[in-house]
This record gives sequence, structure tokens and C-alpha cells, in this order.
Amino acid sequence: MLRVRVTRPDLPDWRSSGVPIALAPSISLSAVNAAPGATIAITCAPRIRPDQVAETLVLFGQQSVSPTSIDTPADATQPTTVRFVVPPAAPGVYLVRLRVEGIDSLPVVVRGNPASFDIDAQQQVTVP
Repeated sequence: MLRVRVTRPDLPDWRSSGVPIALAPSISLSAVNAAPGATIAITCAPRIRPDQVAETLVLFGQQSVSPTSIDTPADATQPTTVRFVVPPAAPGVYLVRLRVEGIDSLPVVVRGNPASFDIDAQQQVTVP
């Protein structure tokens, strides 16, 4: 929730109404080539809070996959690591996204001027 507070000398403070914002996680994968049954680690920022763990999924292509573990270190400078097992899949390239409380990571990179969006090859897994 985002709110604005205005403070001015000799006047009372005032605050705006709250506006909800969606903050998509940024992710990176430990492997971009993996066979079904392999475990892949995803690091993500911002970190996943304990109350968000139950609402965290990995999207592997069109499949939803439950994480096998979610580790958020005590050190606040370290990202969360989410591990999942590659589901049964035909050979091909699969886009991987992380969904936290209904908000998906953005699997794109912005390039060029004027800017254009490209699929981030580091957020895809090739199944042999």
C-alpha cells in the first residue's frame, strides 16, 4: 500500500488515501538446461516473507509447480532461494516464472533505444 504524507511548517500533516501496488519479484535460475526430475534453484528479490510462503508457486511453461523448499536467510542482504523439481515435460524450451501472492516475475529484459522487450534467456529452461 502506497500513501503520501505531506508535512509543511505551521500546517497540520495530511495523508492521501492508500493505493495498492504490485511488486513483481526479480529472479535468476541456477540452471538453464535440465531434465525432468532435476532440481533447480531460483533466487529472488525482494525476499519472500513468511506470510507469503503458502502463496508461492513456480510456473514452468504452462504448468504450476509447488516449490520443494523456500529458504529466506536471516541475513537481510541475501535473497530468498526457491527450489523446485522440473516436472515431466517434452523436450523444448520452457519459460520459468515465480508467482508470489498472485504477482508473477517478469521474464523480460529491456534493450535498445527506443526500448524493446525481449524474453530473458536466463529465465528459460531447456529440457533435452
